[in-house]
Amino acid sequence: MSRRGWSTNRVLAAVAGVLGVLALVAGDTPTPGGPGELSALQLAESLRADADDVIILDVRDALAFEEFHAPRAVIVEPTRSAVLAEIEARSAASDVLVVVTGGPAADPRPGWIALRRAGYARAHYMPDVLTAWLDEIISPVLSPDASESEREAWRKQSELSKYFGGFPRIASREEAVGGETSAAKLRRAKRRGCAF
Repeated sequence: MSRRGWSTNRVLAAVAGVLGVLALVAGDTPTPGGPGELSALQLAESLRADADDVIILDVRDALAFEEFHAPRAVIVEPTRSAVLAEIEARSAASDVLVVVTGGPAADPRPGWIALRRAGYARAHYMPDVLTAWLDEIISPVLSPDASESEREAWRKQSELSKYFGGFPRIASREEAVGGETSAAKLRRAKRRGCAF
């Protein structure tokens, strides 16, 4: 083999190695609405079906956690090692549903990636637990102009909402759907006694 051929093979091997690493990293990089993201509706359905088979790890700060957190959630530091340590402390099986929740100031995806790499195939994340839970579970609103399929989906959603103490409603024609802020929804939910 010539010196030049050996050099070409080494270059090709190095390029293949770099591409392999990039493919591995890209496969773990979530996109909004991507395969790892879980909706509040999906989380609520899982909790209602079997709450003992769901672990929720909230990586937001203590103040945000105290103001609101998903049912059965526990607060953990927003680091990969803290998320893995919490799961290890719980001796969780790799087939349990683990959801890492966060908010605008706390990205849950690093914890999710660490769990997936550790073999938790049912690990998911929720980027903004407060907004998602309030909009989808506690205060879902149906547009008065909704199609029949949207109305049917909303009926199922409203049943789940009521299970968690929510107050689903149909918007009036004058009301702008989604016009209420998360803070206002949270205040109303707390006044009505919704448990978090």
